[in-house]
This record gives sequence, structure tokens and C-alpha cells, in this order.
Amino acid sequence: SMAGFAKDNSYGDLIYTNEDTRIHQERQYFWEAFPAMSLGEDARTTYLFTYLDADEMRQHTVEGQFEDYWRMLPTYQKHNADCLNSKRIEDALEDGDLILKRCLYGLFPTYKD
Repeated sequence: SMAGFAKDNSYGDLIYTNEDTRIHQERQYFWEAFPAMSLGEDARTTYLFTYLDADEMRQHTVEGQFEDYWRMLPTYQKHNADCLNSKRIEDALEDGDLILKRCLYGLFPTYKD
């Protein structure tokens, strides 16, 4: 979750995508975002997720997805934070335009016998 989304933090997204399926990677990213009022009126929680099978040959990694999150976040959330229209996420954080409140990433494995 981050603070600094003061432009319009009154709504959320549930299973939103802003990209086509990546055919060669056999996956598509989806976003979920909503106000995180317990952290402040301008705080927002944003998730990036995808659905994958457990094929051991798949090149997708949790770390790679986490890097994609940071790279793709400005495109997804620029309508909620003016700074993301002109700055990289690193610069917005360094300049104090956005404030990282908490960071979590992981995966939910499933199995089929």
C-alpha cells in the first residue's frame, strides 16, 4: 500500500487488465486496487496478479512479476496520482510524492493429482 493517491481515491478496481494476453509467456496480468483508508485518505492498496499452471518449464517467476509490478504501476495508477504522469515510480517515491506504507508479494500454489 502507498500514500499519495489524492487525485481521486474514491473507488476501486476488481480484476482489471490493461494489456493483452502475452501469448509466448502464456499469461495475462490483472490488477486490483482500492482505497486503504486505514492508512490515510490518500492511501491505496494495489495488487498485480496472474493465473498460471505449475509447469516447471515456465519462465515466469515471482520476483519477475514483482519487478513488472513496479514497472507497470505508473501506467495503471496515473489517473489517481498526478506524479505518475511525469515520473518513474522510483522518482515519485524518492521525492516523497508517494509513500510506501507496506509491501507484500507471494503466490498461491494449487495442485492437481
